[in-house]
Amino acid sequence: MLQTLEDFAITRDGRPYRAADVNYWGVTFTADDNRFYATLATGGRRHLVEGDLAAPTVRTVADNVECPSLSPDGRRIAFEQAVDGDPVKGWRPAVMDLASGAVRVLPEQRSVDDQPAWLDDATVAYALQRPDGVNDVWSVPADGPAAPRPGRRLPGAARLILRRGDPDLRARPARPAAPGVREAAGRRSGAAVPVGQETLTALQAAAAALYSVLPAP
Repeated sequence: MLQTLEDFAITRDGRPYRAADVNYWGVTFTADDNRFYATLATGGRRHLVEGDLAAPTVRTVADNVECPSLSPDGRRIAFEQAVDGDPVKGWRPAVMDLASGAVRVLPEQRSVDDQPAWLDDATVAYALQRPDGVNDVWSVPADGPAAPRPGRRLPGAARLILRRGDPDLRARPARPAAPGVREAAGRRSGAAVPVGQETLTALQAAAAALYSVLPAP
């Protein structure tokens, strides 16, 4: 019985591959719960791999892809991309079309070092930490401009605090929401905006489903 992903047979660049430094993170599953995508790091390179639990195998799909997240319709991957391929320069959120391999960098110029999440087939969410340590959840259209630009900060952001073993995965507002502030405003402008309570509720439900299968620390 296989115990870890490191035991899976690897095909890299079309050839069988083995190495002692193989490391995986950022796993995201398809609807059939058999196929999955993940980050594979080895030999100083970071790959997006597609895996098959039943096989069990993985194959490289693209380079410079970290922390992938599969869209609900299974057509695209949201991920963090090292600037110029160098993690020292930071990461930018991006989206890859799996059919064509085309990559679109999302309109966010701050470094996003975290696995993104899909709110729906058209919207990507991610977390950014303020200087005071508060974590805000932001959203951006997945079809945003190809060239990144600063996200527009609206008042009334809320932060999502998730802990394994937390029974209700409560969302705690950083401050009261300003009247009339809605996530749709960011979609019209193509800018990143803090998500509202309805969106946080959707994130809570997704997180609860995930953490229900993970043991508490």
